[in-house]
Amino acid sequence: MISNPDELADGETRICSYYIPPFKKKKFEVSHNLLNNREHQKKLWDRLEKNIRGEINKLNFSNIEQVLINILKNNIIRGRGILANCIIRAQLSSHSYTAVICYLSAIINCNIPDFGSLLLRRLINQFRISYSKGDKYVCKHTLLFLAQLINQKVVHELIALQICLFLIEKLTEDSIEICIDFIFECGQFLLENTPQGLNTIMNKFRRILQEGKLNKKTNFLIERILKERRNNFMNYPINNPENELIDLNDQITHFFDILDGEIDIQNELDYFTETEPNIFEEENTKWNEISKELLSGLYGVIMEETEEQLVNNDPTIDLSEKDFVILRKKIYLCIMNSLNYEECTHRLLKLNIPKDQISETCAMILDCCSMERTYQKFFSLVAERLCIIKKDYQESFTKLFSENFETVHRLETNRLRHVAKFYSYLLSKDAIPWNLLLIVRLSEKDTASSSRIFIKILFQELTYNMGIKNLNIKLNSSEVLPFTEGIFPRENISKIRFSINFFTAIGLGALTHKLRDTLSNIEQQQTSRLNELSLSSGIDSIQVDISNSEKISEDAEIINTEYMDTCKNIMEQTKINYNYGELSKERFSSCLEDLSNNIKFKNNINNKKRRNRSFSREL
Repeated sequence: MISNPDELADGETRICSYYIPPFKKKKFEVSHNLLNNREHQKKLWDRLEKNIRGEINKLNFSNIEQVLINILKNNIIRGRGILANCIIRAQLSSHSYTAVICYLSAIINCNIPDFGSLLLRRLINQFRISYSKGDKYVCKHTLLFLAQLINQKVVHELIALQICLFLIEKLTEDSIEICIDFIFECGQFLLENTPQGLNTIMNKFRRILQEGKLNKKTNFLIERILKERRNNFMNYPINNPENELIDLNDQITHFFDILDGEIDIQNELDYFTETEPNIFEEENTKWNEISKELLSGLYGVIMEETEEQLVNNDPTIDLSEKDFVILRKKIYLCIMNSLNYEECTHRLLKLNIPKDQISETCAMILDCCSMERTYQKFFSLVAERLCIIKKDYQESFTKLFSENFETVHRLETNRLRHVAKFYSYLLSKDAIPWNLLLIVRLSEKDTASSSRIFIKILFQELTYNMGIKNLNIKLNSSEVLPFTEGIFPRENISKIRFSINFFTAIGLGALTHKLRDTLSNIEQQQTSRLNELSLSSGIDSIQVDISNSEKISEDAEIINTEYMDTCKNIMEQTKINYNYGELSKERFSSCLEDLSNNIKFKNNINNKKRRNRSFSREL
């Protein structure tokens, strides 16, 4: 064994004839600054290629966990081109291992999406080249691999529809046969996720069968796939491995147009390229951190699976809200990957969301709607379908309305507008009950500028969706009228005037005709009450004068009973004539005034007589 590392420079024969321990070799490279130079980088590249190829060659379902761990120990960001080539070659050479190779690719794609994108582009490029050359074997098995990736949600299902349409348009017996084999492999997945697209392909097969341009073998294959479609592809289920190293809902899906002119397959990733030592060292450091994180997560999943197999532990309560994060991610993917609102509703219902998470689903739909640049009716249609199908969604959206209205001042103008349009559509279609309007109070004291803008947009959109006539009928109906007292008050004059002015200012004065009648009636009632109060006060004052006159007359020993009785009779007769409408209001007032003046005059005379009488007694 070499005791001095400097002896390595003596000659090639000496280096080859002795074993050098790795720690001494590394010490020598560090002392002579040989790390990260071209030779060292080339050596690491060769080792990387050898390790990846060796692990892929021994892959099967029994050792997939260990193979995955060994692959992640290598820098597969740098060697993703090597890994993609090894996987494609292994699948072509042994197509019976397509399922396990696809499963490994799906796990790596979930952690390193760049690898999945590169693999998809190279598979599409391989399909195009093999199809143009007429290589049926490569073309067929490449599509089988793509079908398995579609089942694992690595590749978007629209690519499957593009491939089928491409093969059907190039109508040959081989293309139809390849297309049918491809659909057999991923037909059940397409039926669950894009039933309309699959029906389009099936209709094209029926048309080809009716035309009868192909031979009997191809016609038999078409009849067979139509029969399987009627049976929902029960004989060709999706092959999902028993290992649960990945959740398909966390998968990252890639899409690429197969008809694009040029495909960048990044051939430079397959060959060694020298990198500056500093950059090379930084890349290694970063990969070591990423690798530790990936391996720790993988070890954790493997340990959990082992524990579940050995012992059935009690369910744990997750307080980190991880379930809600995963749920929001699922909902977002369902919304963004759907072609129309019907497909989106179908996917959301298929998630079988529990009752305690339905409110989170409704909040996610409303958030997606409010965050768009322009209002998209798509989200309102999805919410309408969900509310009609399940009452739980209806209750959640109703509760969410009150929460949003109370915190409407926190919303930006654009988001506020989208939320108001969203709820106006649901109200116009009776998808949610109108009793949610109970919390809306329209007055100068109860509203701010943001809430007034919200109410304005809400009713303007209701008018747009229902029409001003139908909306007015709806608001005045016995079902809705009790819930709109806060918006259309019926007692407080100031609130009534504010409501009338508000709706007139936003161009919806037609909704306030009933309010205007109510306001005029209240004003007339108040005026009549004031008049009655003034008249009753006049009568009371006359009665007081009469009573005073009687006292004065008694004190003065002046008996004038006939005069007092006459005054009382005149007052009673005047009151009766006014009540029956024989006297006008002005005439009634003047009569009372004259009577009051006469009584006061008589009282003055009696006062003088009383004073004279008292003076004579003193004398």
